[in-house]
Amino acid sequence: MTTNTDVYDDLFLYTTNEKFYVEAVTAKVLLIVDRVNQHIFTQVGTANQISQTAIRRKIWGIVGTIKLLSCRYLIVITDAKRIGTIAGQQIFQMTATDVIPYSKSDLHLTDKQIENNTTYLEMIKSVLNTPYFYFSYTYDLSHTMQRLHNTTPEFLQVYKLMPLHDRADSRFIWNAYLLQDLSSRSEHSNVHRAGTRLFSRGIDTNGNVSNYVETEQLIEVNGDRSSFVQSRGSIPLFWQQEPNLKYKPKPQLCSHENHQIAASRHLDAQIFHYGKQILVNLIDHRGAENVLEKEYRAVVSRIGNQNVRYEAFDFHAECRHMRWNCEVVPLPALPVY
Repeated sequence: MTTNTDVYDDLFLYTTNEKFYVEAVTAKVLLIVDRVNQHIFTQVGTANQISQTAIRRKIWGIVGTIKLLSCRYLIVITDAKRIGTIAGQQIFQMTATDVIPYSKSDLHLTDKQIENNTTYLEMIKSVLNTPYFYFSYTYDLSHTMQRLHNTTPEFLQVYKLMPLHDRADSRFIWNAYLLQDLSSRSEHSNVHRAGTRLFSRGIDTNGNVSNYVETEQLIEVNGDRSSFVQSRGSIPLFWQQEPNLKYKPKPQLCSHENHQIAASRHLDAQIFHYGKQILVNLIDHRGAENVLEKEYRAVVSRIGNQNVRYEAFDFHAECRHMRWNCEVVPLPALPVY
């Protein structure tokens, strides 16, 4: 595939027995997916070149493709809603998808394979039904406005010429793996260590922490914009909190792992992406969580990175009895970098 930096928002999917056609109406270009040999290519053209028997439907975009036991599947966005704008650019939330098989039957599978394939398919659909996937045709949601503002004009010139899938921050592109067949190069990284509470905790040897989230708060008044960026994630130590019948299972440190090396890698990555760091630790200073607070503090001290400041704040002690607006929160104590 040749690289194309254009993004189209007026799309129709045409399905025949042999091919999928995605028509970009305003550009008179077709993306063609061969359902037999799985080749994907583009060509100039319109729907007039497609068989009249093709099934036509409006789509909002392509999530990607994925190979399961039965065959490869094409995943498309079938519905979305506009949720707002950033810097004048429209932002959408994905509300419905379809997972369409390349193969028209599963006769080549055993009964067990059919059962497994159905399970995998339902797992994918369950993830796609998560109501918090966002996209934009004109704005790169993977980078904060703050990050782009702090880059050089020369970089921004190159950045604007790159395809979206090349310039995006792959840490936050949830369909990066699914786009491999549709992009001109393979993505080598993906979203790391996502998971639900209790089932995914701590850090891995590469410095990736569980349930990592980057949040940017934007305020725009009369054309002026302000950006505040913070990131959060699981405490960067090797630990686990296996679910049981208790509301709050006891966290367990992994004593055989090297916490310092992994945490140092995590902090180096944080500094690379965001600059100097203030680590605000909100866990309890007493009880079962105290072991995590003490070890986290000790590890940061041993690392001794001058670009890192550790601040422990016992949130539940200071704001007990659900007094979330408690006025004793010592925000002025945090240093300004």
